[in-house]
Amino acid sequence: MLKILKDEKNHKDNFNDYIEALEECKETAEKEIIHLIGRLNYLKPVLMDSYTNLNKFIEQAKALGEVNDEKLISILEILNDTISANINKGITEVEKLIEKKKKNISTFTVTLFGRTKAGKSTIREALTNGDGESIGKGAQRTTRDIKEYYWNNLRIIDTPGIGAYEGEEDIVIAESIIDETDLILFLVTNDSIQETEFERLAKLKSQNKPIVILLNVKEDIENELHRKRFLRRNKETVSLEGQVGNIERIKEYSKKYLGGYNLEIIPIHAQSAFDSTQVDNEDLSKELYNASNINSVKFMLREMIVNQGKQKRILSFRDDYIYYLNNLENIYWNSCKKIKPRIDCISDKHAEIKRWFIDFKSKGTANIDSEVSKIFTQLASEIDSFVDKYAGDKNAKRSWIRKLEAYNVEEKVNEIYKELFDEAERYLNEFARQISFETKNLNFSSDIGDIGDLKKGIVGRVVRYGAVVMDVAFVVLPKKAKVLIGIGGAVTSILSCLWGDDSINYDRKKSEIKSDMKKYINKIAQDKNKQLRQAFGKNIVDNLYKQINIEWPQEIDLLNNYFGMLKKSAINIREEEKNENISLFKILYKLTFKKNFICPMIRVAREQGIMLKILTNEDELLRAKGSRRLLESILGETIIYITFINETSELLKRALFPADTGNIELAISMCNITIKGVKENIEQIIGEKGINIRLTNSLFEDFNFIVEEI
Repeated sequence: MLKILKDEKNHKDNFNDYIEALEECKETAEKEIIHLIGRLNYLKPVLMDSYTNLNKFIEQAKALGEVNDEKLISILEILNDTISANINKGITEVEKLIEKKKKNISTFTVTLFGRTKAGKSTIREALTNGDGESIGKGAQRTTRDIKEYYWNNLRIIDTPGIGAYEGEEDIVIAESIIDETDLILFLVTNDSIQETEFERLAKLKSQNKPIVILLNVKEDIENELHRKRFLRRNKETVSLEGQVGNIERIKEYSKKYLGGYNLEIIPIHAQSAFDSTQVDNEDLSKELYNASNINSVKFMLREMIVNQGKQKRILSFRDDYIYYLNNLENIYWNSCKKIKPRIDCISDKHAEIKRWFIDFKSKGTANIDSEVSKIFTQLASEIDSFVDKYAGDKNAKRSWIRKLEAYNVEEKVNEIYKELFDEAERYLNEFARQISFETKNLNFSSDIGDIGDLKKGIVGRVVRYGAVVMDVAFVVLPKKAKVLIGIGGAVTSILSCLWGDDSINYDRKKSEIKSDMKKYINKIAQDKNKQLRQAFGKNIVDNLYKQINIEWPQEIDLLNNYFGMLKKSAINIREEEKNENISLFKILYKLTFKKNFICPMIRVAREQGIMLKILTNEDELLRAKGSRRLLESILGETIIYITFINETSELLKRALFPADTGNIELAISMCNITIKGVKENIEQIIGEKGINIRLTNSLFEDFNFIVEEI
């Protein structure tokens, strides 16, 4: 729920406490600058080493003779350059941020945000006793319109209307202001509370700056009659009771866009606050001042600085650095996400083509044996009739050669080889088409190259090997049957021996000739089978084996190794981020409760400005709802306190809070946690924008989370 501040009529400021608190804020800021510079000095060489190692890795990959995939290397180089540019930009921005904070280290900065004519300048003029010069100028557009003032030892920044931030340059300006801010006063008006205001503010709140919402009640007091009526009934309008509907709408939008927890809402009347500084009548001035409820704003500022000023300044410094770390970590994880689907897809296809290759090799060899046997078995079956017909014929040799030529032995043998090659080429072309289609449907980001290029680099060379095979496909066997012609010579001499009248010897010799010719043809068949097997093995199988089992795995290893280096860098940055979050929590705990947090901080997961989950041992203060709420109001986030136990299932259910886990099913394996539940349970477990499941997964980072609706 949202904390609503009421009027504080009888409060007397203790100015000495206030000044002392501001001095402590300054001292805290000076220490935080030193801390921030130290962490950045630690981080810079770590990031540079990471980038250097990635570059070295690519250079080593280029040097591998077997891996010569220019497209693949080019993709990784582009990815590297993108990472480098973001790292350098981020470091530069943090260094600029440090310099800006140094300039304003002695002041607590309050920034006024809100749409045009929401009353920002009016409330600022009222606070600083201005002359009204800047009121009512409409939409401001440039950095010249960002004004800063000093009041009560505070630095007040008056910004352009939030609706004026329409382009990337304007957003950068707004973010720059946010960087310098310790507290945001966000003005909305009762006559037009717009969802877009909160949506735009959410884009500027990612650094987790504390926000107080000022609800400006725009009651007309231009003429005396209206003013008197307002002063008679101001409690009905500038009050919680009079603005119930508007407050509920603010709660709704705040919860949706800003996390909404412990946001303070103060109803005010900005115009009467300003008018109280302009009228000469002391009684009227006091009456307008009290009716405006501006004192609640002053009281809130004083109480925040006296009681939480040091914490807010620490948050201002630490959360800016943590925000940078989070963005930097996301750069690495996003890079991982861009190449991981490629690796998985290509790895799956690689496993598929390996299975095909084993089957193709086995069936190809069997096919050679079968087809060669058919060719020469058919030829051998005609030996008997040929010998019977041409025994003793002087033209036997010529007839045999003609028979061989008509039989097309060489073409039939080469056709076996060609069919094997065609089968490989058909599969590889279809494989290339499939991997191109499937990877294109993974929606890869275009800034690291099109998947088609990757496919050409890896798969294309498989097909090109086929082209090399095709070049030698028809020189495996001679164009003319020179070897088989030798049988013709043998036939001539053998059949010549059959001339004469000795029928007994004639029949015996014919039988011997038939047997010898069949043996000779069988030997030729064996030789051709062996020759074809060798050609198949050398020209097709060996080339495919080299590509599929040596070069392709090297390229997959290349991607996996690069992915591993990116992941390692992301994990290192995450550890720095977690350590900073733990350090921040311990400091806030100590300053708030005046004692050290002595429990071992086991794990922490945080979504800046929304939620912090702490997995630790028993702590009385964190267990106490009131103490936890106080810390939440300072941190600006919901705190989920999880007491550690050894039973994983129960610990996981605790970690999923605030989701209802009473009826969910859990299955925990070595690497995976599967959560099953009805739709309502699953929606709670996932949480708004996936925050709850993401934070829980961070606490159990050794597991992959799978959520299923039943």
